[in-house]
Order: sequence, then C-alpha cells, then structure tokens
Amino acid sequence: MDIALRKTGRGFLIGEFRDGNGEQCSIQESSVATEPYLWLGCDDPNPKYFPGDGTGWHPYPLPENVQCSTRMHLTQEQAAALIPLLQRFVDQGDLTTDA
Repeated sequence: MDIALRKTGRGFLIGEFRDGNGEQCSIQESSVATEPYLWLGCDDPNPKYFPGDGTGWHPYPLPENVQCSTRMHLTQEQAAALIPLLQRFVDQGDLTTDA
C-alpha cells in the first residue's frame, strides 16, 4: 500500500488510505501551533447496530448535533511510543514480546 501525501486546503500534509475493513482513514499534520501533532485514524465513525434478527449490521445514523472522535491526535512522543509496537507487528504479525 502506497500512501501518497498531498496538501490540504490549509496547507497541511495528509495521506489517505483504506483500512482492512474498507474504512476511509488518514494521517495528517495538525494545525496546533505550539508543538507538532498529527491526526491518525478513521475519518468517519460509521456507526452500525446489530438487531439480532438475522439481517446483519445496519447503518446507525447519528443526529447532526453529535460528534464522534475517530482519529488520534498524537504528539511526537506518543507517535514514537507506537513505533516499536507497529514494527513488531510488521515483523512478527503480532505484539508478542520475547519476555
């Protein structure tokens, strides 16, 4: 998967991709001026409910006045803490340590 970066209308870099469930996701520079942050995660919460009647999952529309955060707002320190875990998953396919 190649994630091409482009600039948003406000000049911040963003890369868009789909996850394993086909959900639209992104990684994006944040506009916070005091220190570097980035956004990472799904762009839309895509809520669903399962009625239990054999019809499967159904979309669950949210009221217009409801917000759901779906993207992490990470500092450089937080992103750095994720790197070893992500690299272990890339290398081994799980998060198991040697300990």
